[in-house]
Amino acid sequence: MKEYIVFGRRVRLSASQVDMDYDPEKAVDLVTKEAEKIKQTAPSLDDTNIFLLTALKIAGEKINLKEGLTKDIEDLESSAREALAIATGESNQSLS
Repeated sequence: MKEYIVFGRRVRLSASQVDMDYDPEKAVDLVTKEAEKIKQTAPSLDDTNIFLLTALKIAGEKINLKEGLTKDIEDLESSAREALAIATGESNQSLS
């Protein structure tokens, strides 16, 4: 069991929870920093609301990154098809 302090609260993660595809310490640091920013902006909010807003902000950033990467991949695939069509002398219509 590994223990972290998040915004003054202890969070314990078991071995199975720590075996994630990301570094839990970096995640704890990110959550703590984002929560601190929100607390500075809205000091009257209680911890529950601060963490809810933190979760929503981080989730929104993840969604934006995923959507951006998906678009970039689609654009890259389209460019690769166009380049292949030019290289082989074919039109875009024959590749679709």
